[in-house]
Amino acid sequence: MGLSNAVIPILPELANLSNNSSGGFALSLRFSAYFLGALGTMLPFWILADRFGNFTFIELGIILTVISGLTILLSENL
Repeated sequence: MGLSNAVIPILPELANLSNNSSGGFALSLRFSAYFLGALGTMLPFWILADRFGNFTFIELGIILTVISGLTILLSENL
């Protein structure tokens, strides 16, 4: 969820890039999809963290954040 600060500000711009005339609906749909995806991934990881320990999933989160940051950094098209 820490990436929300990076994702939320660009959602309106992404809605403007889409070629449909219903910009408001597309923006609402993107907001909903983002937060439903976040909820859908947080709940299982919460249960797994209770079972296997928080530190394992903190490490996993750091690794995935570094990988996504490197992917963005090395990408030709941001």
